[in-house]
Amino acid sequence: MRESQRAVAKPKPREIDKIALIVRPESPELADACSEVIAIFERFGVEVCVLESSVKSLGLDSRLACKESELGERAQALVSLGGDGTLISAVRISLGLNLPVLGINMGRLGFLTAIKPSELEEFVPLLRSGEYALDSHHLLQGYLARDSQGDLSLGRHSRGGFLTNDGDCYGKSAGTHAQARAFDSPCKAPFLPQISCHEQTELESKSLDSSENIFYVLNEILITKKDISGMTKIYATINNEHFHTYRADGLIIATPTGSSAYNISAGGSLVHPQCRVILLTPVCAHSLTQRPMIVSDSFCLQFSVEEDSVIMLDGQERIDFRKGDTLFVQGSFPIQLIQHPKRSYFAVLEEKFGLGGKQV
Repeated sequence: MRESQRAVAKPKPREIDKIALIVRPESPELADACSEVIAIFERFGVEVCVLESSVKSLGLDSRLACKESELGERAQALVSLGGDGTLISAVRISLGLNLPVLGINMGRLGFLTAIKPSELEEFVPLLRSGEYALDSHHLLQGYLARDSQGDLSLGRHSRGGFLTNDGDCYGKSAGTHAQARAFDSPCKAPFLPQISCHEQTELESKSLDSSENIFYVLNEILITKKDISGMTKIYATINNEHFHTYRADGLIIATPTGSSAYNISAGGSLVHPQCRVILLTPVCAHSLTQRPMIVSDSFCLQFSVEEDSVIMLDGQERIDFRKGDTLFVQGSFPIQLIQHPKRSYFAVLEEKFGLGGKQV
């Protein structure tokens, strides 16, 4: 059994008195809300630090500033202030730090975020006493093997992505500066040796020397066409057996957590986050026979494209996917989201999507 599939004991909530606040940079409209959130935490004796870039852009007290490299020492949890996109960026920062993430919803939908700002005063005492809940959410791990030598091409963020003024990415996924930390997580070894389902000979001509070609996602990997017109042809292999050729605008490779995001908009199924599966959902398929499918996350999935395409990671990072490249995808280790102990997944489905409802 590979490392990411081994049973991992679910961590128990612990008392939290130090947090790092993760806020979308260049969002002056959040300055007042951020100050109020900090004041509430400090009122209950919780020490707060904020990443330097956010301190500067929001005009906060410089004494709150901390470097990302200091988070492991200065925080016992990360707290995102924003929507689900901000929470995803906080999750990426947490890789390798083994810190749980709490989301305070300042967005519209907020499916993953745990509480609203108005609920914070009631919730902070639960953090202090360790009486909150921890929900496990397994990531997907991808490895992009290049057909020839070349660097991973990261484009500017789209939905919810963070860019600083100098064009650097804030809250990048593994595949950039967070990658080194990710190998300290429960997924101890680099991705490639864990894939037992492919033959090494298949990869001898690929570019395997760059750990930057490894990345993790909480919601989904999207393979899509590079140009606005036309379609993309995607070859899919499962455990070394050709499975399907997708002709579509794109293909969503989603986690159960991500099943309620882009996946559901494209007609995919809703899946409970505790399930260990991968969802394959074509986007605007050019055939009525190409249907969404769900497979075990222990399978080795392999993808290639007929023409140069694009990979999107959680809707925030763009990677060039060239003809001849091979993308490997498998399930990986879990991260922990802090939730209210009385939170119900099915109640959230009813609230956010109008599913369910009381019996008449």
